[in-house]
Amino acid sequence: MLGDSMLIAARRHPFFYYSGQTVMQTMDDKDPTLFCINAHILCTRTVFYKDMFECLQTSTTLDGTSDEHPIYVPFQTKQFEAFVAYLYKGPDDWPGDQGRDLDFLRSILQVSAFLDCDDGYRWAVKNLDPLPHMSPALRLHLASAYRVDGWVEPAFKALVDLQNPLPSYPDALEYFTLPDLAIIAHTRENIRKSRQLWMLCPPPMHSICKNSLKCQAAWTSTWWKGLGPRVFHPDKPMSGLQVQKLLEGDEIAGICKECKANVLARMAEKDALRKEELVVAEGLAQMQELQMGRPFGALKAFAAFGAPSNSPQSMPPVPSQV
Repeated sequence: MLGDSMLIAARRHPFFYYSGQTVMQTMDDKDPTLFCINAHILCTRTVFYKDMFECLQTSTTLDGTSDEHPIYVPFQTKQFEAFVAYLYKGPDDWPGDQGRDLDFLRSILQVSAFLDCDDGYRWAVKNLDPLPHMSPALRLHLASAYRVDGWVEPAFKALVDLQNPLPSYPDALEYFTLPDLAIIAHTRENIRKSRQLWMLCPPPMHSICKNSLKCQAAWTSTWWKGLGPRVFHPDKPMSGLQVQKLLEGDEIAGICKECKANVLARMAEKDALRKEELVVAEGLAQMQELQMGRPFGALKAFAAFGAPSNSPQSMPPVPSQV
């Protein structure tokens, strides 16, 4: 509950509390914390607070003048702490690996998107992008929540790749809505059906070589005994494009070069092995359309609550670490 943070006495932040500045309190149920920071920095770096402080200048409010009258910020303490540290230290002044810490960067991305801090948003995206331990599920979730358009396609393709397992139950519950999961699951199922269809109908070999019967028999054996187990492998199933590249690159035992070229040409004409690319493209378009209709930044929290006044009861819900 939002009101729970009012039942716990707020502590002053041990570092980011500079006397004579603007007092702000996080809406953190477990650790409400007072920050006393420079309003000018907030105004020059964020559109949200620039507009807010312009309104406060024309009013007689006491908000932000003391610990008893703070400006409430709808973030957990760790999230706002990371953002304030970024504002004060700058993007190039981080000790050790902190600038590559996933939770730290996620906090800056989230708060920057909410407050419309362009340089913080771009810096967080730049440093999150190369992290190897960020799962496709989390990457797609962050791309959706904070409009990181360049992440959507690679993350979606990784999630619908049958060689990768579906997200675990906790991740799916935390990162995706039901429509998200429906698109991912439906795309994977359509890929599986596409592979089954072309695998069960091997391209015929119309051979005119001297050993045509031998080549045809070798082709049938290669298709069912060589490719079948790979396509239907339970953990690492081979895609149509991988099958095509394998056939193009390797010699096929018992099949002459002319017959191999003939059957590959027929496969290319029908383009059956590439149909799953169309399936993925369709699913990706659905995912992108779904995400474009979602609110972004401060609008995401205010959409259901309206523009807040500065009281804990009227503030939007405190974002979790997403």
